[in-house]
Amino acid sequence: MPAQRLHHAREFDQVFNQNVAKVHQTGFMLLAFLHPKPDNGLMIENELTYPQGNPSYPQPGRLGLVIAKRKIRRAHERNRVKRIARESFRLQGQQLAGLDIILMAKSEAQTLSNAELHGQLSNAWNMLRQKVQRIQSKTTTTP
Repeated sequence: MPAQRLHHAREFDQVFNQNVAKVHQTGFMLLAFLHPKPDNGLMIENELTYPQGNPSYPQPGRLGLVIAKRKIRRAHERNRVKRIARESFRLQGQQLAGLDIILMAKSEAQTLSNAELHGQLSNAWNMLRQKVQRIQSKTTTTP
């Protein structure tokens, strides 16, 4: 879904420069940027402002992919990694609300099977979610 992707260089730069969490796996690394929520009755997520309506349905996170040709030489392998990453993110997107995430592939990603890649991604989303929850709990308890 295009609304759940990072499109512009400034969006990627924001995640690279202001990331709050990193998760390393065998085939990739995740960087995450958490959007702040001000106390003025509006939720700011992904640089868009939404009226605070139903809090049980937050805006989903966004994903950016960095799959370098230098790391994964063959186009069909790069496309396979992208396809699996997008599908895995789509399944986990609601639980990663308010986050901009960049997935950077490593050369080992091309040697992983589809099932291994899905498993590593699922594990990485959970680890990222836990790290962000710890960061949020620290910021809410600190005056």
